[in-house]
Amino acid sequence: MFDYPRIADDHVNAKLLAERLATCPAVRPLAPETNIVMIDLVRPGDTAETVIPRLAAAGVLVVPFGTKRLRAVTHLDVTRDDIDRAASIITTTLT
Repeated sequence: MFDYPRIADDHVNAKLLAERLATCPAVRPLAPETNIVMIDLVRPGDTAETVIPRLAAAGVLVVPFGTKRLRAVTHLDVTRDDIDRAASIITTTLT
């Protein structure tokens, strides 16, 4: 059974991730409506295929959602500190 009060935290964390990534010149996050954040890669040489392994090696797991789009999901195992750390890792790794 779902913990509905908890899912609200996931939605807040998704919005926080998108806000943190909005300052990264290498990506353009879409405003999330749920706990899913779509992240568009804006640099010409970056693709999901080349970026995902780099992020995984740095500790951030995302999945491809197209050639130039990544999908990140917040869930009960992701804390606010994890969001800050993930945004920092994405920014550092991709710029």
